[in-house]
Amino acid sequence: MATERLLMRHIREILRLKWTLNRSHRETARSLGVSPGAVASVMSRATRVGLTWDTLTDLTDEVLEARLYGPKITGRVARPLPDPAWMHTAYCPKTRSTPKPSGAVAAINGRSSSSTTAHLRARARAGTRQVAS
Repeated sequence: MATERLLMRHIREILRLKWTLNRSHRETARSLGVSPGAVASVMSRATRVGLTWDTLTDLTDEVLEARLYGPKITGRVARPLPDPAWMHTAYCPKTRSTPKPSGAVAAINGRSSSSTTAHLRARARAGTRQVAS
């Protein structure tokens, strides 16, 4: 989430304290209750666009904000909604996409699920490790 901009009166006061009273960033920040980084950001934006105290007094709040931050963005760009069918095929394993039969009906390589489990356990105990075809 983007941070909120400073109030325009705070921006004007930062520029006044820095340019007319020659205060430090820390003193300016402490007097307004903002961070020294916020003061530095306002000062760098103001010097980048070539503002001075004399030109600042002639600008309205809207014009000053537009010069410091650029034009306002009115709304968000509409993002497409996700496609649930595509997400299912992309993120679900093949074994979960089709339901398996349960209980004694389940057959793997011609064996019931309980006999397959017993067969695999016996192979594991014997130390043989074969891949089922």
